[in-house]
Amino acid sequence: MNKILFFLLTIELCSCSEAVSQKEVTVDYGSVEIRNFEFDTDSSHSLILYSFDQGSFGECCNEFAILKRNQTIKNLRLYTIPTCFQNPHWISNDTIEVTVDWFSNLLKSNHDCLSQNIVNGIVFIKHNFNKIEKDFLKKILINKTSPDEKYKVTLYKYDKRDELRDSIMHISISNKNDEIPLYGNLYITDQKLFNKIEDIVWVNTNKLKIIIKESPTTYKRIDYCKIIEPLDNFDIIRKIKVEIEYIK
Repeated sequence: MNKILFFLLTIELCSCSEAVSQKEVTVDYGSVEIRNFEFDTDSSHSLILYSFDQGSFGECCNEFAILKRNQTIKNLRLYTIPTCFQNPHWISNDTIEVTVDWFSNLLKSNHDCLSQNIVNGIVFIKHNFNKIEKDFLKKILINKTSPDEKYKVTLYKYDKRDELRDSIMHISISNKNDEIPLYGNLYITDQKLFNKIEDIVWVNTNKLKIIIKESPTTYKRIDYCKIIEPLDNFDIIRKIKVEIEYIK
């Protein structure tokens, strides 16, 4: 595996000022840049925003890590907070408040991270975000019935609200005459796939094809948006094979 330059961050604190120095070391997983950092109330920890270039994927992902005072980091990944924790900020010297997508526990990519409550001695207070209520208005983008007229596949989103992003899209399979599920039971897509799903077609009664406009930020992204614990219609979902096609 190619070695790529990485920034080693050393934080030195004194009674009057904080000094940050950087030097280069080599690691295996990507090129990293320290973008910002914020100390807690007693300066014993810092919350660090960093980005790393994923190389052939052509994208730069921002993530957060937590460092203790005078701690030198050779691998920020060891101290990185779960990616499903959003908008982190200090509320005391040992506690960080974060928002968490309500449906994160359903997604393949976030299956284990929600159980994490402490990183490097810092406790997380979590608040739900993107929780959908039954009176929220759906906007149907695609709705197609299976060749045997038994099932339907639906791509939809919800009108934007203060507590709800409109870049989140849902894909569900259900009985033809049933109400569309509140949450996607097949996929719940992230912002990087917004408006990238070109079509969903029934290949046959037991097979679907999802057509996605390919780009460096969308290729294989839908794999991370798969629902691993459907809230409903699991008996239907397990009968139907899903194929992904990427187009230019």
